[in-house]
Amino acid sequence: MQTAAEIPVATPADLQPLPGEDPPTAVLRVVGSLGGIAQVVRPNGRMGSVLVTDPALVKQVLVRGSMDEDLGLIRNFALRAAAPHGLISLTGAEHRKVRVAMAPCFRGNGLAPLESALDRRLGQGLDEWPVDQECGAAKLLLELLTKVFMEWVLGPLEPARERELCAAEQALLEVFHHAIPDLNQLWPGSDGEGPVSFDQMVTRFFALRTLISDTIERSPQGMMAQLDQMLPPQGAGLPRSAQLTDHAIHLLLAGLDTVSQTTGLLLHHIGQNPSIGDRIAAEARSSEEPIFTEACIKEILRLYAGVPVAVRVTSAPVEVRGHVIPAHRPIMAFLICMQRDERSFERPLEFLPERWMEGSPLRMDLSASMPFGTGPHICLGETAAKLIMRRTVPAVCSRFRVRSLDTGLVPVLVRIVALPMRAPRVVLSRR
Repeated sequence: MQTAAEIPVATPADLQPLPGEDPPTAVLRVVGSLGGIAQVVRPNGRMGSVLVTDPALVKQVLVRGSMDEDLGLIRNFALRAAAPHGLISLTGAEHRKVRVAMAPCFRGNGLAPLESALDRRLGQGLDEWPVDQECGAAKLLLELLTKVFMEWVLGPLEPARERELCAAEQALLEVFHHAIPDLNQLWPGSDGEGPVSFDQMVTRFFALRTLISDTIERSPQGMMAQLDQMLPPQGAGLPRSAQLTDHAIHLLLAGLDTVSQTTGLLLHHIGQNPSIGDRIAAEARSSEEPIFTEACIKEILRLYAGVPVAVRVTSAPVEVRGHVIPAHRPIMAFLICMQRDERSFERPLEFLPERWMEGSPLRMDLSASMPFGTGPHICLGETAAKLIMRRTVPAVCSRFRVRSLDTGLVPVLVRIVALPMRAPRVVLSRR
């Protein structure tokens, strides 16, 4: 058995992208060459996170961490500080108890509030999209889906309150991408938006939290009404509204950001080949199964991953393929990297929906595709995210022809989402 010191080492300098690379490409190049696992040495000489890109190791990390708790649970430090009683911030038995209680909201009839919000918002929102002019696909989707999420999570809102909440949510998302300490140790410096102060993030967060809390205290509606009936008591003396507020914050920050960015990236790739949009629109008009649309969604999730990196923290020393990783060490499973590895996917950096169609000759290892993670703690919002994409993408393609002003794969930063380093630009024209 090897000791932790014998895990291959990578420095932040090693992980800096070469010309033409983005951070996921750099991680795949460096960590892949070291056998799919490496630990980062910080500038002060102390050991930092353990990075994993090998599919078998990723699965071991995610499944073992869920089953025996040696590897803890998903830890996002910004979310833990911002909303300590929400699902992602909880660990151990408390996490499992709350997750079981929340699960019915994300499957079957529990998704009815989301479908209702999509029915009310989608058509009208798309009719207001600009045509025949340059625009950012992800920005348009964020503005539209923010309203959908607010109604889904908090219930129907008065117009003035909805505008306040949507503005506060989008203002916080502008800075929230910078608040990922583990990832920022790997790639220090600004990422195009410029450095963001901690005070700025805190100010925007509490503006949103105050609005959410006040809305819930008036009367829980939407998903919060569902959770109010399902969730067990949590925390001695913790007001119910505070518990629900934390869950709402997690959903709005992690879920909304992920699905709007990923769907925007899909429109970018659709816009590079008009026949893809035509085919999706034709499926939407027919009564047949939308097999090609589903293939497009699977492919965009492979290229950019719904959850690009899943983080666990060891609560005790744990062995992973002969390496003993010490306690209290973050382990970062780079899902986006293994899904772009040419050893698992032929022509990995190309958007090829046909790879998911029956009879495709393209070589593919399905065990290396887990865009929402795997194991008992797979992302709880996977079904909801796919539902939103299955409704939104055909609706867009049925109304508009999409033309992308950029080509190829979009370089991304690894944050809670695969965050484009340059926002993809599209032009929409009515069909």
